[in-house]
Amino acid sequence: MAPRKKKPTTTSTENVPVPIATPEAAATVHDNGIQTVTIQIPVGILDGNEQRRHIDIDLRPQKASILRRVADALDRQQVTLSNGQRVSNLNSTVRWLLEQIENAV
Repeated sequence: MAPRKKKPTTTSTENVPVPIATPEAAATVHDNGIQTVTIQIPVGILDGNEQRRHIDIDLRPQKASILRRVADALDRQQVTLSNGQRVSNLNSTVRWLLEQIENAV
């Protein structure tokens, strides 16, 4: 009986699924009542199509509520964007979230 041929190994991650959030992702409630959540966010490679600068999102009530809670917590902590603008509404909250990802990459 001939030995089985080994499949070639590859270092490509092209077809490897990327986790959206870790199973260990959990929330922590702090003394001030603000809850923090740690998640992993996959960030892809730029493809040269970075021209889009506008998004229009229609959120379902549960998603809108989560975003509002984040906005309220950031506002209570007087968090600002990199340009010094205070995070005080849903739009600036989305910008702040994107800045956090940008700063981590």
